[in-house]
Amino acid sequence: MVGVAWPRCVRAGAVAVGLAWAILGAGCSDDRPVDGPTLEVGDAQGGASDAVVADGAAGTVLDAKGSTDGGDRPDLVPSIDFTRADPDLTAPADDTRAVPDAERTGPDGADSEPDGGDEPEAGAGEDGSDPVDAVADADATLDATPGLDVTADIAPDGALDAAPDTAPDVPPPNPCLGISCDDGNPCTADGCEAPGGCVHLPTAQPCSDGNTCTQADQCAGGLCKPGTPAVCNDGNPCTDDGCSVAAGCTFAPNSLPCNDANVCTLNDQCKGAKCVPGLASACDDGNPCTSESCTAGGGCGFVPNGLACSDGSACTQDDACGGGKCTPGAALACGDGNPCTADSCDPLKGCVFAPVTSACDDGSVCTVADSCAAGLCASGKALVCADGNACTLDACDTKKGCVFTFLSAPCSDGNACTTGEKCAGGACGGATALVCDDKNGCTLDVCDAGLGCVFAPTGAPCDDGSVCSVGDVCAAGTCKPGASQPCNDGNLCTDDSCQAKVGCSAVPNAKACSDGNACSTNDTCAAGACKGATLLCQDGNPCTDDFCDAFAGCKAIANATPCSDGSACTTADQCGGGKCGGKLIDCIDKNPCTLDQCDTQKGCQNPAVPAGTKCGDIGVCLGNQCSPGSDLNPATTCKQIKAALPNAPSAIYWLDPDGVGGLGAKYQGFCEMVLWGGGWLKVDNFWASKLLTVVNVVPTQGKCTMTTSEWRSWDGFDGAPGSEHLCIGQKADNNWPVYSELRFEGVQFTGYAGGSDVFDLSQDCYGVTWLGAFCAGPLQKLQPPNPTTVQLGNGKKSPVYSQQINLGAPYSDFQLRSRERGPQKEGIIWNTGAIYVR
Repeated sequence: MVGVAWPRCVRAGAVAVGLAWAILGAGCSDDRPVDGPTLEVGDAQGGASDAVVADGAAGTVLDAKGSTDGGDRPDLVPSIDFTRADPDLTAPADDTRAVPDAERTGPDGADSEPDGGDEPEAGAGEDGSDPVDAVADADATLDATPGLDVTADIAPDGALDAAPDTAPDVPPPNPCLGISCDDGNPCTADGCEAPGGCVHLPTAQPCSDGNTCTQADQCAGGLCKPGTPAVCNDGNPCTDDGCSVAAGCTFAPNSLPCNDANVCTLNDQCKGAKCVPGLASACDDGNPCTSESCTAGGGCGFVPNGLACSDGSACTQDDACGGGKCTPGAALACGDGNPCTADSCDPLKGCVFAPVTSACDDGSVCTVADSCAAGLCASGKALVCADGNACTLDACDTKKGCVFTFLSAPCSDGNACTTGEKCAGGACGGATALVCDDKNGCTLDVCDAGLGCVFAPTGAPCDDGSVCSVGDVCAAGTCKPGASQPCNDGNLCTDDSCQAKVGCSAVPNAKACSDGNACSTNDTCAAGACKGATLLCQDGNPCTDDFCDAFAGCKAIANATPCSDGSACTTADQCGGGKCGGKLIDCIDKNPCTLDQCDTQKGCQNPAVPAGTKCGDIGVCLGNQCSPGSDLNPATTCKQIKAALPNAPSAIYWLDPDGVGGLGAKYQGFCEMVLWGGGWLKVDNFWASKLLTVVNVVPTQGKCTMTTSEWRSWDGFDGAPGSEHLCIGQKADNNWPVYSELRFEGVQFTGYAGGSDVFDLSQDCYGVTWLGAFCAGPLQKLQPPNPTTVQLGNGKKSPVYSQQINLGAPYSDFQLRSRERGPQKEGIIWNTGAIYVR
């Protein structure tokens, strides 16, 4: 309880709504303190508290009705009409403070009723404790001074006093003297009524709820109720209009498209709360003979010019603009001086030189019948220059024609039986007789004038000079051997021959031979005998056992020994039926981003499929791995997906932040890939209910729910001051992405309270001054969405909160927290906006 000192002076004439206050006095002392009772102030919440007055004389704690019930909360002050006079009597004119005799206690022992009675007293005379007489005395002489009769009453006052007053009236302590009843609430009319004390009555006047985003606030039920929302509109399309509880209307610059009212600019853009002109407008009428311009008021303009141009015809040159049109220039001259072309001009192509096929002259007398071909003069047939004289050189000069020059070279006079002829003066002469002798005894030598020397074969006997032939004879001009002398010793390993000078001979050879044994090989003659090497029977097949038979040669019998077929694609190779084979190895790696194949030299090969091949539920192959975020390759963060696939859309992806895998390790989350650089994990009501586990920490009678549509936190109990209720939503297995940035986008809360209870959103989930809070982020550094305290009544909505927070370090846990402090039964609902982590 807090004692309140009496003020020195209470102004007269204070009035509250619906209640007339007693006039306490027109003046007071500046120096003298006023004695009086001490007012103890209890609960400061409007009608929930009572004023308690302690009787200064007796020290008894009283409630507003004067009872001594001893309770810790006094009763509400009753409404008392202090202007009501005694119904039976009228106050004298000199007594300005007359009030009814409600109770009289004191020395007046003649009262007929005990104190606290509801009826007027019947005794004669007045008691000494009344502040003034309740009614006028019945004496002939009226009181001259309040509170004290001039003379003792000589007769009873009407039927009230039983006996005359014997002592002056003494006023009792007034509980309203020097007290201040201002409760600091603009929505109550504050005053004081005796004998109860301070009274605070609700008013209906305008007020301010402390929120600059509401206007026309009005008192109701003793509380200041918010009015209509403030209208914040600066008429500027380059600002986003909003309202801050602390600062009032806000106008944040944006970067939206705008219009600067200049037709000569395109794609204008907001910047710094102003509309900045974009690219210059292109004014082009497609006419090279006009000059284009643009003015802000008139738009595009086109003025004729005198520039060079083209009239579209290749048969004119030096075309020029005039009057906004292109005027043709001089005609183009087309003449190449070539007799083998027809010269003309095509408007599209320009000069055209078409080949002709007429006769022409190539400029040489050594050709005849020249003609045009492919635009050129082609030479005709060569001129024939031949005089039939072997002693002249026949030639043609391109200017002179045929030329015949004498030679001094050897020549022929046409007689084959002469020789040594030579040209001289254009004639052939100087021949000698030809001698015919071939030194061959098998020919007849003669000379024919037309043929020259002739050697005719004979068939006469002759001798070829060898002892190995007998009966030699001439044939076809040569001496042919007769019958051969026989030479054969019957040995395959000798070469038998006959020497022309010595006769028959046998020389050992090295020919291949056979010794008759199938188990010898490479038999060869040596020193006149046949010899061979032992045959090695090896067919190179590890699946056969090899041996040799003297008559049949090499033989092979199949075995069943382990072997190697030379392929890296088989295992456990074994011989069978003379062949080596094994089981094919399994090269399937169960990776959809690789081709499963086997190379006989290298074994299993799993090369990557083409990039972009679909894999898993939503993935594409990158190298030999499915892209992060698919069910086959959950990503550790949304940011990892953005780095691997810069153009990935905002969608639902698979996440497994710790990368350990296992049952239940991966889960699905929505990744925002476009806004704010992309790579954000979105935590709204829908995804929070899937990713988080809600725990109702203390007390157990509170309520914490997380559904796909809302987060709801509600005390549901009326505890003592200081009681807490805490809701926590977190990932059950702490498998949460590592993040260092936190965003609140479009987050708004709705108050949820019982009766008139109010939920207070504060700045700090762990502070000592808070009443309640909503925070999100890592346990070590939870961050609130709002920077100021906001009170939310039942159904009232908070401002929309949007902010980005750099946590300064990476964290791997995430919590949503909502906490209230009793005794109110308040709570909040969150069902709009989202929280993002990256």
